Amino acid sequence: MALESRRDATAQSDQEQSSELHSEAQDNRERQAVVRRIMSILRASFERKTWQAFWRVVVDGCSPDDVATGLSMSRWSVYKARARVLQRLREEVSGLEELE
Repeated sequence: MALESRRDATAQSDQEQSSELHSEAQDNRERQAVVRRIMSILRASFERKTWQAFWRVVVDGCSPDDVATGLSMSRWSVYKARARVLQRLREEVSGLEELE
């Protein structure tokens, strides 16, 4: 009896953990979808070059020097573009978190 009771408790614990992991994964997918949507909306509010600099450095992982050369910008302008877009993204995301 004690062994069966332990097995039942272990099975229930495994189910609860699986359910929690599934719920967390779903939350992450939903959060990522919201961030993607915010980014697509924000994109229109920045100049093309600013968005490209941000995207290439943050998303594509390119070095600021390479991006600056490729976009005919100064390295400082690339850093500023990245900072402006990230700041705006943080503001929008924090606004959503306040609604929860």
